[in-house]
Amino acid sequence: MAPLEFGLAAEAVPRLRRHPLLVALTQGRPRRVRERAVYYDTADLALARAGIALCVRQTGRVAVQRVTRLDASGRAAGPPADTVLAAAAPEIGHIPDETLRAEVARQLAGRALAPAWEVDLVREVRLLREDGNELELVVDAGSVQTARGPAAICTIAIASRGGEPGYAEQLALELLDALPLRPNAAHPAACARALLLGEAAQPRRAEPIAVPPDATVEALLVAVVESCLRQITANEEAAALGADPEGVHQLRVGVRRLRSALSFFSDVLPERQRRDLRAALGALARELGPARDLDVFWLEWLAPALAARPDDAGLQRLADAVRVRR
Repeated sequence: MAPLEFGLAAEAVPRLRRHPLLVALTQGRPRRVRERAVYYDTADLALARAGIALCVRQTGRVAVQRVTRLDASGRAAGPPADTVLAAAAPEIGHIPDETLRAEVARQLAGRALAPAWEVDLVREVRLLREDGNELELVVDAGSVQTARGPAAICTIAIASRGGEPGYAEQLALELLDALPLRPNAAHPAACARALLLGEAAQPRRAEPIAVPPDATVEALLVAVVESCLRQITANEEAAALGADPEGVHQLRVGVRRLRSALSFFSDVLPERQRRDLRAALGALARELGPARDLDVFWLEWLAPALAARPDDAGLQRLADAVRVRR
């Protein structure tokens, strides 16, 4: 099972370390190691634009080349391809995944790789145990250094190492009561790309949901809910930024899809949890609704009216009021 991944503000890390639950469950002393990774790309960032991150990580005296595919929202799409290197310099020919190796070569098109940005962080690993359950909690805290300045990064990963299914999720929910965890933290390469290319957060539409014909109801439920959650979290930043009204719209669509899924699968979901989640989603929908209504009012009625009657003082006053509300 893939680990749960979260983003966390760097200033909240001391609160995480002091959390009574972590203090009680941690076995032995947390292990800390400093990691430095140099990311390589072409001068025009061909790999970054293609959603590929290639770095050489230095941990002690060991150099490891890591190539990772990123999805449209800047998260890792599948496991990375790692290779231990004889020297701290990239070796495209040593990428173990043949398809990925060919894609990197195609994007480079014979151009040389050069250092594009660096990630410097401290990795802290804790082993947690309780009543036969065992988890590994990894905290990465540091910064991305680019030609356009630095950006702080802090991520948490919680992975099950044995015990009851769902125990990792239970721990995450208890931590969430005290800490501002953000789901599905973006990959450091996505942060660097946004800085270097001056990219604002972009709205994301729902992805197609692919399940085999013989999928169980539970597998279908997981696939649908995960798709809805990805759409919600992928649009959070774009909605908050407000530069494109589609961000609010797509966030609202994700919420509506998830509420519909909870209703559709009601026969296989615990009623209390389903009710509580639907209530929370309803509260979010009530916040998003007026914002979306103002966007539609502006784009589909007020803007065309202003274009047709630019000297109408009443329309101008209305437009000023709508701008403030938006």
